[in-house]
Amino acid sequence: MIRRPPRSTLSSSSAASDVYKRQGINAEYGEPTAAHAVLTPELRMGCTCSEVNSHPDNDLIDCGVARSEEEEAALLARVRELFDPCWKEVYNHIDQDKDGFLTLDEITNAMAVRDLRPKEEIMKDAEMCMKEYDINCDKKISRKEWGKVEEHFFLEVWDWVRDINDDEVITRELGRYVMKVKQSFGMQAEDC
Repeated sequence: MIRRPPRSTLSSSSAASDVYKRQGINAEYGEPTAAHAVLTPELRMGCTCSEVNSHPDNDLIDCGVARSEEEEAALLARVRELFDPCWKEVYNHIDQDKDGFLTLDEITNAMAVRDLRPKEEIMKDAEMCMKEYDINCDKKISRKEWGKVEEHFFLEVWDWVRDINDDEVITRELGRYVMKVKQSFGMQAEDC
C-alpha cells in the first residue's frame, strides 16, 4: 500500500476546510453544517465504513480499504484524469484578460459570480488565496504557481477518495467535486 499524505489544517482557506465541509463540519466552529443532513452517514466522513460516527475528533478515518498497488495506481490515474482538466479549465476561466496570470480582481470576480456574500468578504478569501499561492509575491498567480493550488487540492481529494470502496460512489463524488469547484469560481452549470 502507498502511504497517505499528512492531513492539512482547518484554516478556512485550506483544502482541508473543503473536506470538512463535505463531512458536514463547520471548520471554524466544529459544528454540523446544513449539508451534513443530506449526506448519508457513510459519506459524511468521506468513506463507506461502518465506524464513521464513532471517530472522536470527527476527522476522516482509515476505513481499511485494501487495494493492491496496481489498483491504487489505477485509481490515482482515474482521479488525475478528472481532476487535472478541471483545475486547468478553472484557471483559464479566471484569467479574464488571458495574459497567463491571475490577479486579485480576477479571482474575486470569478468567486463573486455565484457567492452571495458581500464582495468585501469574497475579496478577503481571494486575498488569502493570493497570499498563499503568489509564491514570488508579484501580486499575481502564474500558471506554475497555480500548479501548487492544484497539487494542494489534489492531495485532499486523493485522501478522501482512497477511503471509498465503491466505484459508483467514487465516480459520483468526483463528479460532484468537479462541479462544485467550477461553480465556486463562477463557471455556469453547462461548463461543468
